[in-house]
Amino acid sequence: MGKVKEPAAIIGEGITEKYYIESLKDLRELSPKPKFFKTTNATAKEYENKIKESIEKGYTKIYCLFDMDTHSKDPKYIALKGKYHNTTKKGVFIRFFESNPAIEIFFRYYFGYTTAAQTNDGLKDWLEEKVGYKVKENYFAKNPLHDVFCRNHGSLEDAISNSIRSVANREPDNYVCCFTEVGSMIKLLTNQEE
Repeated sequence: MGKVKEPAAIIGEGITEKYYIESLKDLRELSPKPKFFKTTNATAKEYENKIKESIEKGYTKIYCLFDMDTHSKDPKYIALKGKYHNTTKKGVFIRFFESNPAIEIFFRYYFGYTTAAQTNDGLKDWLEEKVGYKVKENYFAKNPLHDVFCRNHGSLEDAISNSIRSVANREPDNYVCCFTEVGSMIKLLTNQEE
């Protein structure tokens, strides 16, 4: 096993997750900082390879982010979740965090609670109208997402509590309503009780 570099590796499927996690770097509660690993095509096999790679690098925790609009009915994802979610492999704790339809519902929760069925495109449109949000790398690089949300009267504390509420109100395996487990992940990263 490699030398422990960071307490948590976060594996996500795209630039949105990468830039959002990076935008949290100035939170004093988030110390030491997690390391983000982006998958290139978000297949179950690629996630498994990133999990194994993170174990070998010596991370103590591995958190995997999944947008359920693309994974909820995927048998390979379901098998991967059965194999790794809430398990310890070689002394490394692994947990999956789902968002339905996508991580953008967590961003929506900065501004208020909803469980109404929404599409990812609908959430992106709402965020664009509210804060000028665009899913483009140059936008993310110039506009740290957490800061953008807070400057526009959003609250991380609200996003976390709304996230936890959305999960509590969700029926198991219901991928129609909106929910996200990102709030639970942030609580774990900031050493708060979940």
